[in-house]
Amino acid sequence: MTLSDAWARYHATLPEATIEPRNIQAKRDGKSYVYFIGGEGTPVKIGFSSQPHERLAILQTAHWCQLRILAMVEGSLATERDYHEKFGRHRMNGEWFEPHPDVLAEISRLQAETGR
Repeated sequence: MTLSDAWARYHATLPEATIEPRNIQAKRDGKSYVYFIGGEGTPVKIGFSSQPHERLAILQTAHWCQLRILAMVEGSLATERDYHEKFGRHRMNGEWFEPHPDVLAEISRLQAETGR
């Protein structure tokens, strides 16, 4: 299975509703999150923010396709670092990772665990 096939199969399982930047409701609850942001067939950004929805909007302004928060989990910079190390062999550049089946499986696991 190619990465494109894996991404297409994964993307088909996502719910129709997406978090669109123009519908942002800033989440300022004093918590911090590690987020996975991506679009159909695009690399996945694994980042850290106390306001992931606002981060999505910032990323969207410079991105050619519709992005959305694929998953997020409450965490710290250490949590982000752990994910970057875990998926290091799939790193493309900076915080952007190939939509490899390992990365997509973690997104699915987080969605099931957190409902996000």
